Amino acid sequence: CRVITFSSEQKAKFNGYQFSLKRAAIHLNDNQDRYVYFCIHTSYLIGKRPPDGIRYYMTAVDSNGNEYGNILNRMQSRGVAGNSENVKLTSCDYEMWISNVDTTATWIDICYERFGHAFRFRIPLE
Repeated sequence: CRVITFSSEQKAKFNGYQFSLKRAAIHLNDNQDRYVYFCIHTSYLIGKRPPDGIRYYMTAVDSNGNEYGNILNRMQSRGVAGNSENVKLTSCDYEMWISNVDTTATWIDICYERFGHAFRFRIPLE
């Protein structure tokens, strides 16, 4: 397992929310299936609710063009899923993972797009 900690340069901000890619880990299991685990930190103003749409509408695409669907597309063998953690008054972390990542891919972009707002963060896999 390889853990990557990101500096604050991968950030997005819209509608009173700020998102940043906090860390990622790449794991190859005994069957040689590759998984990418990542944490997105979200901060927001008092009175706003955690943006749970992040968990449901996050997708990914790798350097080979493979697409990884969101949690709403559960029938796919490759996909993005996750949970909210550390929910506080003005911040929340989303601990997420991408299953069955192509072992020949050199990077993977995690992507969010909904209601006209979008961001994309890149995780190097090598």
